[in-house]
Amino acid sequence: MAQDANAEMMSKENYTSRAISKSKSVYKNDSWDLVDKYKDDKNALAEIKKEELPAELQNKSKQEIETIIVQKEKERTAIQSEIASLAQKRQAYIDNEMKKEGNAGDDLGKAINSSILAFAKAKGYTVE
Repeated sequence: MAQDANAEMMSKENYTSRAISKSKSVYKNDSWDLVDKYKDDKNALAEIKKEELPAELQNKSKQEIETIIVQKEKERTAIQSEIASLAQKRQAYIDNEMKKEGNAGDDLGKAINSSILAFAKAKGYTVE
């Protein structure tokens, strides 16, 4: 969460890129995310103490928790698919606008430069 806030403070582009990156299937947090942990290890609930669970799950049975985890996994997958679709549309829009402006080319370099300048400005530096 703190890293998300830091990304948002730097620039909207940085925050958007972070959200897109986190939506991909390679992004996993099984050390603290119960959905990820359960996906990798169906016996994970047997190893977790009730007090380690979020408050809303502590008074649920193992079966109820598994049902909730499966539902959250489905919701997450749907959200990830939506983010992927929006990311493709976003990139197509950016590419189209850059072509209109005659700036097709180094999108990554421009994004890095923009992020660095936004970060420097947030830290009080000026750019000539």
